[in-house]
Amino acid sequence: METIVGPRANSSVLFVGEGNFSFSSCLIDCHWKDSICDMNVFSTCYETDFVSDFAKKNVTKLKKLGVKVVSGVDATNLRKTVELEDQLFDLVVFMFPHIGGKMKIQKNRDLIKDFAVNIRPFLNVGGSVIVTLAGGQGGTPVDPIQRREADHWQIVKTMAYGGLELVAAEPFQAIAETLPDYLSHGYRGWNQGFHTEKGVIHVFKVPEDSMKWFSTHTQTTNSDKYISEKLERLTNANCLIGHVWRRVLKQLDVFSPSVQVIHQMPDDPGCYLLVKKVNLKGLGLSCPIVPIVCVDKNSQGKLGKDIPYTDLSKFSLVDVLSLAENELRQKLAISEREYVWQQLWRLGLTALDSDATHLGSLYPPEYQHCISFWLPDDGPGEINLEELAWGLLVSGNDCVASCEIMDIYKKEGRIANTLRLRYKSHLFPLTPTGVIQLQEKSIDAFLQSIGCVQK
Repeated sequence: METIVGPRANSSVLFVGEGNFSFSSCLIDCHWKDSICDMNVFSTCYETDFVSDFAKKNVTKLKKLGVKVVSGVDATNLRKTVELEDQLFDLVVFMFPHIGGKMKIQKNRDLIKDFAVNIRPFLNVGGSVIVTLAGGQGGTPVDPIQRREADHWQIVKTMAYGGLELVAAEPFQAIAETLPDYLSHGYRGWNQGFHTEKGVIHVFKVPEDSMKWFSTHTQTTNSDKYISEKLERLTNANCLIGHVWRRVLKQLDVFSPSVQVIHQMPDDPGCYLLVKKVNLKGLGLSCPIVPIVCVDKNSQGKLGKDIPYTDLSKFSLVDVLSLAENELRQKLAISEREYVWQQLWRLGLTALDSDATHLGSLYPPEYQHCISFWLPDDGPGEINLEELAWGLLVSGNDCVASCEIMDIYKKEGRIANTLRLRYKSHLFPLTPTGVIQLQEKSIDAFLQSIGCVQK
């Protein structure tokens, strides 16, 4: 894993919860020898004194290499450590955190949650956080020991409280084999470490996307709002599909295209955003916006072999969505990741020549909630399903995976609907409390904008 074994020169690294300082000492000795002199490295432990002679030996070694060793550092409250004031880190490493004792799952979740919230302000832009857990603790599909959600630490959900999303996970054993002198420091006594052989390394990052509340200050329709936001990402080329879009246009020597919004296949060459009909139940299953480029026959040869197209009677059609999807699928096949169309529109993902940790949220949790509301008294008596779908896409920040009308209730001439919404975010981390805020603040604001009142 390049994130941990090959940090760049001049990077800043923080180790927390080191215990006996074995991991930082071994990692530097085995992998960082050539770059440590150009790095800013802190290695810290929670204990106020060194726990053993082995720890003292490692500390001596670290200090000789220029590493700043600090004891008495609480990973959930770094601000009280004077030595870390005004520090920003490119990499933070927390190996096998544990609150101590058995059967304290919730307390360990709280430990990870408090660490995530606390570490966010100490991260440089693009910085990574590594949390390594023993087998069965993390709860991701990579974990060799699978447990019920109630019986693991819910690492993806707990780290999400700090705005951190999981971008990579792999067995710790691959790294451990390169660190022959590493001995974990356990919580049951100074001489008993963790069972690390089934451990999992989790890598987290802060995404560029973030949750936005629904705005009622504009008079445009929700479909137009959604299309406008996607068009901006496309033309600014700050997402993968925008990168592919620009590459196709460059191949055709088109640099300032006029993009038309259409709802059916075009009749003439040009650059278009094809808007598909939205389906309420499968709201998050397919992208409702398809960028296409229609090329006249005389320019068809410019596309070359790298850009596939469909040869129609009047022109050749390049489906940029499918082109970007195929490129992403090829990369995901290498990294064994599940394809979702939202990844194509993620801010910051502009090319696939980097490692798989930049491809976005891994194993995002699903949530399901219901919302009930009265329809407008002066309305037609039923909700416009297309208007509802576009409104949920906008107010739900592309997190609403499906919507189902569960109940229609009538009382004294008034009509109420109950929706069951399923949420899953591929753009930013979504916590249990965050999804409730999204529903109560953003989605409710949309419903109010069409005259509905929450029950």
